[in-house]
Amino acid sequence: MFIFRCKLFLLGLLVGFTSTEARALEIVSLALGKDAYRVGERVQLRLNLKNDTGTAASGISGTATLKVAGGSQVRQVTFLRNISVAPGANFESGYHEIWTIPQDALLGLYELELSLTGTPSPILKHFVAYRQDLALELLETERRQYVVGDIIRVRAIIRNLGQTPLRSLKLVLGRGYPWISGFGRGTSISGAPPEQVYTYPKPITLQPGQDLTTEWFDTMKASLPGEDRPDIFNMFGWVSDSSQKDLYDLEQTNTFVVRPWNYVGPLPYHPYQHLYKFLDQTDYRGVSYQEMDQYDDSLPVDTPKLGSWMGFCPHYDDELAYLPLVPRSQKWKVPFHLVQMTAGDGNVESIHRYVDGSRDAPDWHTLGYLRYYETVHASEIFGVKAGRDATHLGLPDGGLLPIFLDNSGKNFFMFTTGTDHTPYSFAYKKNLAYNREAIIQTLIELIKKNMPEDIYTPHPDEGHGDHRTTTFFVLEALRRMRKESGYEPRIHVVVEYGAGDFPKAQYRYEPESFEFTDRTLLKLHFASWAYQSQFTIGERGGIRLPLPELRKRANSRWFRLLGW
Repeated sequence: MFIFRCKLFLLGLLVGFTSTEARALEIVSLALGKDAYRVGERVQLRLNLKNDTGTAASGISGTATLKVAGGSQVRQVTFLRNISVAPGANFESGYHEIWTIPQDALLGLYELELSLTGTPSPILKHFVAYRQDLALELLETERRQYVVGDIIRVRAIIRNLGQTPLRSLKLVLGRGYPWISGFGRGTSISGAPPEQVYTYPKPITLQPGQDLTTEWFDTMKASLPGEDRPDIFNMFGWVSDSSQKDLYDLEQTNTFVVRPWNYVGPLPYHPYQHLYKFLDQTDYRGVSYQEMDQYDDSLPVDTPKLGSWMGFCPHYDDELAYLPLVPRSQKWKVPFHLVQMTAGDGNVESIHRYVDGSRDAPDWHTLGYLRYYETVHASEIFGVKAGRDATHLGLPDGGLLPIFLDNSGKNFFMFTTGTDHTPYSFAYKKNLAYNREAIIQTLIELIKKNMPEDIYTPHPDEGHGDHRTTTFFVLEALRRMRKESGYEPRIHVVVEYGAGDFPKAQYRYEPESFEFTDRTLLKLHFASWAYQSQFTIGERGGIRLPLPELRKRANSRWFRLLGW
């Protein structure tokens, strides 16, 4: 829920004073009922005022205006009418219904402007309208501890949230994470499918509003990679149509422990607890390193100077590949700009780590905002500022490939965000459509603003669909610009995941290497601690590696792309 607190000067009719005199009323809070509303739900608004003056305030009115963010007005209603607030008293409006969202409303970001008597400008709030047809509300194992060889049984609760029947649904579980970068409405599974897939044995049909609790059913046999100590696991489940081309929702089970039959000793700690409670606690200050200016920041005299550049990041945290270029650019006053393609909002494991489970689209939105703030924090260690040095598009994690492949002109509906437009207020373009042509035109616009000599982007053969598709979008934008004006920057690609099992792009590559200073390597190490939604304590979270180890890991996998 959004909370707003400030002081506004309301020009009202105050007892004992003329109507032209002003007195201060404090807005204690202004809150929407929810951050996001499913179509058919009612948008609600609440206002709390406090009169700190010694006289009564009267004649206070308010109007709420709703607009599509960056677009047209959809509704205007009177929120308050001629209210009075006694001296020293509070006024609590309670929640007022502002708008019932139509079933055919634009799915994306909306603005609510509240204008109060005498205020110089309206107070702005944002909310999202989304659609969700089905919820996988629960996925749980029968027990929390298993011995090697036990059969793990699972049950689920599935609910039809829509207005039409859903027939012949399929519930599938897997040991690995479902590769949603090619799996969404109108597309099929692509990339690396999960290991050890198990299917609920009965077809599922749900009427509007109906929910189903399945019986317990058999899935995997409990096993361990090594037989000498226990480990923690979970399983992922998703609901699709019978062809598995139309995905409705996904969820993960609780964690469970598998132990050897003869094991005696403590069980593993839960891996999902945060390492630092707040982002500002991930800073390097106070840890066992020297101050940053104590580390060498010099490069060999024959180090090539960078040209002006742009870097394109599929997800939040992928900028770690480009951030080491920033200190050199700043030192040599070389222009640079980062473009963040997706909001990184497609990882159900991260939602469990951060908000304790996914129930509906707003949980995915919460993750998108979290990952935005993680990246802003990490980037600021390098002096990178959002807006000035970085642009955020807010596209759907896992959705770039199906959007790029869709030449129909229609917007792509992403089941996670529940929208076909970006739902984020931080996005460069409010309500940027999940649409191939809209994205290409936006990239052309951004590249024309900067006209860099060099482009840095993922390798076009990357196994992750969002990574290689980021480059597909960038190359398409550049080809159109080359045809129009002859513009042809140098293109450099980085390998993060490695090649996937699909036809390879027909390009030529030349290996490249970049020199980084000790100071840059440490900054990069510290920046990596900010992405707590993406790692556990047992992985790389906050591990303070010594400088020699950081130097060993500095060998980046860069290539010059030729023949595009």
